[in-house]
Amino acid sequence: MNLRPRAVNFDDVWSKLKETAEAIISLKPIERLTWDHNFSDIYFVCVSVPETQSRQLYNAVRDCLEIHTKELRRSLEDQTGDYLLSAYNREWSKYKQGAGYLHNLYCYLNKQLAKEKMDAESQHTFIADDSEGPFPHLGVGDLAFAIWKRELIIPLASKLVKHIIGLIQQIRKLEGTYSAINLADIRGAILSFVEVNELFLNESFLGQQKSPFYFGWRKFCY
Repeated sequence: MNLRPRAVNFDDVWSKLKETAEAIISLKPIERLTWDHNFSDIYFVCVSVPETQSRQLYNAVRDCLEIHTKELRRSLEDQTGDYLLSAYNREWSKYKQGAGYLHNLYCYLNKQLAKEKMDAESQHTFIADDSEGPFPHLGVGDLAFAIWKRELIIPLASKLVKHIIGLIQQIRKLEGTYSAINLADIRGAILSFVEVNELFLNESFLGQQKSPFYFGWRKFCY
């Protein structure tokens, strides 16, 4: 493949990347060929001439994730009790895995963002957030988690925490009925509050996301 930088029509490329991003974050199957083509498209967007379009790509990914999480929040807002806790954990489990795969797909963009931040810090340059929106220099995985925290954890925290505390009190007093599902959901929700803040800083997690996994019936090795 010729890796020489070239002009790129961002709108045309993003229409394909968006479809893949929406599938990955929802853990829907994609073809290996689609992954490979998207990986190349991301590279050429980042090195495009006459100027890079990496920031435009980053903002588009951010907008895509925001739309997705807002839709999830609307679907969860009317839920209560065990139904809310179970649905929240189900969606978080999918989103967490999808964020890891998306982080790997956009690894070249992540490297550019990291270099941009390091260059600014080495030159003692202040990077203003307001011109680029929130989270201007997070890698795509960290971005996905930051958006989940803002769009789901913070708005739903009072309902989730209240129900979790109630379940824990029941368990301690051995009142009512509870099951392994209750315990798993309690653990999953509490862990999600921690994971959104630190998971993508953990190299072992990123290593796990590079291992083989299955989308539908197809096996992928990243």
